[in-house]
Amino acid sequence: MKKMTICVIGAFKHGCVDYNGQTTKVRNYAAEIKARFPDAKVIELDTWRGDSTSYTSILKAVPACLKSDVVLILPGKNGLKIFLPLTSVLKKLGKYLLLYPVVGGWLPEYVQSNQNLAKHLKNVDRVYVETNRMVEKLQAQGMTNIELAPVFTRRTAAEGQTYRVEDPIALCTFSRVTEEKGVGTAIEAVQLQNKAAGKKKYCLNVYGQIDPAFEETLKAYESADEFGAVCCHGPLEDSEVIETLARHSALLFPTYYPGEGFPATVQEAMIAGLPIVASDWRYNGEIVTEGYNGYLFDLSGGARALAEKIEALFASEQTAVSMHQNSLERAEHYTPKKVLAPMFERIAAYCERSERA
Repeated sequence: MKKMTICVIGAFKHGCVDYNGQTTKVRNYAAEIKARFPDAKVIELDTWRGDSTSYTSILKAVPACLKSDVVLILPGKNGLKIFLPLTSVLKKLGKYLLLYPVVGGWLPEYVQSNQNLAKHLKNVDRVYVETNRMVEKLQAQGMTNIELAPVFTRRTAAEGQTYRVEDPIALCTFSRVTEEKGVGTAIEAVQLQNKAAGKKKYCLNVYGQIDPAFEETLKAYESADEFGAVCCHGPLEDSEVIETLARHSALLFPTYYPGEGFPATVQEAMIAGLPIVASDWRYNGEIVTEGYNGYLFDLSGGARALAEKIEALFASEQTAVSMHQNSLERAEHYTPKKVLAPMFERIAAYCERSERA
């Protein structure tokens, strides 16, 4: 097989330590491509500069695409308006394989209200979305190039990882620390339970980059915490994530973020063997199965509904232990090897056909 050139376009945020799920996914795809195709030339085209798309990256994208055999785009909403039409049009000249692994869960609604983008989306060879319902929604709009590719992580279980339920019961959140991620709801639920018990029955460790707009609200929550049960730790280093999560007895994920797709947070919690108590929001129900690897709560019930599910999880230690085991089992479905196998087979087959031609 000839030496391939593969161009990956996305917000790599090279040299930046403060990044989100979009950057993690972009970096993970590039890393797995390099591991699977070690002889290929991989171009990492970083679209991020400050808080906006870099115009330099747009100019660089044209020659990079035209000399590539395969082009992957992983833009956010703003980047999609630029890089989807650009790569779709250039494809007619470059005749490359165009693949689009979607970041998040917003694409079906966004495309439905942007028909020009819908036309370009149909010109992509394969669009890989994170959940089954996203597949169904896009197919209902006439898209025939949609496949499932859930979020994966390159992280693995921590060495000597064990599960335990201690006193107080250790809970955690692991996401951007914002209102929409439900961090306030998690804090309120823990405070409700502790107040009802008259002691620190639960403690909550909050991990993640704190949104400046949420800082004052967070301080108010901490000031009202009469049992000192809530502690904010900030972001975790990559090497610390699984080991840190595994010190807890459950992950709380009360998100109502509109763009939520397949949350990497939930997948990493499963690798750490944690049961998950999540909001019944967007696609969470595809990942968290009620009574199997966690519980879902109705957002309309607020913190009290979340508190009730937390209590149900720890009503008996055996319930929590069983869900711990089920989380580990489910995590095995989302390894890079399993998730990316169809895409990598497509890339290899395309390049083999091109070489024969």
